[in-house]
Amino acid sequence: MCIIKLMEKEYIKLVQKKVVGLLKSNSNKPLFLLAKDNCSELSRLAGSWILQDHLNANAFIMKGEGINNNKKLSHDVLVIESQSKFYILDPAIWQFFENSKNILIKITDSIENVRQDLERKYGGRWKISEKLGTVSEEQVNEWKKIIQENIKNI
Repeated sequence: MCIIKLMEKEYIKLVQKKVVGLLKSNSNKPLFLLAKDNCSELSRLAGSWILQDHLNANAFIMKGEGINNNKKLSHDVLVIESQSKFYILDPAIWQFFENSKNILIKITDSIENVRQDLERKYGGRWKISEKLGTVSEEQVNEWKKIIQENIKNI
């Protein structure tokens, strides 16, 4: 169990630091380019890291379609439910908000509020696309490999 509680911003900053370190590990390009097309893998990776530290938390991937009034554009974000609170995290936030300082979008009290908050911030229609559970090391490595391949192709 992690010493720092999920609700503490320091823990979320640690997760963000891991995400940025992964994105910047082989590239000096700006985060808004590195995060592009990596939202699925980054959200799942961040969720797996959080679930390792917070065994009583639940993690969901929310998928938005029609983002920024573009019918072809979709996006995945991570939602963590812990102690009756819902933490909306976007580990690829820079692809839409390049000057963002934090992957934490908002803390709210219901999944319906999560959906509404995401629709206000990104537009489009949002729904839970999957619930994350225990993830194998092979799966984590596959997500990291996909991210690095996407970065190479920028």
